[in-house]
Amino acid sequence: SEVSSSDDDAKGREYEFHLPEAIVSAVEQFLGDSILDPVKCMATNGQGTAVIYRSGEWAYTSEGLPKALRKALKGRKPSDAPPRYVSLGTEDRYFMSFRDGTAIWYGPSTLDKALDNGNASNKSSKWGFSSGSANPSPHQPVSSVAFGSTFDTFVVVFKDGSWEYNGKGMPEGLEGVLRDRGEKADLSTVTLGPRGEWFLRTRNGKMYWGNASEEFDGLMEDLEDSSRSPFFVDFGDYGSYFVSHDRAE
Repeated sequence: SEVSSSDDDAKGREYEFHLPEAIVSAVEQFLGDSILDPVKCMATNGQGTAVIYRSGEWAYTSEGLPKALRKALKGRKPSDAPPRYVSLGTEDRYFMSFRDGTAIWYGPSTLDKALDNGNASNKSSKWGFSSGSANPSPHQPVSSVAFGSTFDTFVVVFKDGSWEYNGKGMPEGLEGVLRDRGEKADLSTVTLGPRGEWFLRTRNGKMYWGNASEEFDGLMEDLEDSSRSPFFVDFGDYGSYFVSHDRAE
């Protein structure tokens, strides 16, 4: 499936989600707080959810977040650079970048290589990212990091629109779209889910997705029919999802 949309300001965004009952009230509170401080980034793995607001403040559910990420956030000082972007996956995988250009993450060694690409000074570093280090370090500027159905599966979209992926769990539909588009370096974001779900958004606002639930497909169709253009999508365990979209015209 595909649809086009424009990349408008975070103010005025609305949200749809299907999440475990245990975290729904917390997520509703997060979104309620966004009236005064708009949500800049939200991520879910289906068990936990994290939010970054435009001000740089953040919030997360009491359960479901990788322990290493929670520890890193609790240990940050007021003088530290605030978070800019967060992504969550199953098997404790995560990525979080900060406004000073540093990042922390946990994932396969191939992800380390993708994020360190071009940063020669990191090649002999002692950060130990793949073991969930909370020490931030410079990285290639990224637009999104997605974690797939197997531990080694990821897609990184860089700020310049280029991208890199790896892993046995790459969805065939996503690979097909990338191939059919001539492997253009014009992506804005890619997200993946634990059951092979995927979502891709290009810089000009065109969107593609696949392997999602009937409920999700129905939501996307409803949004398109009512001119509420989807902007961001995330998938998690148990068929969960989170969607931000523009208000109806």
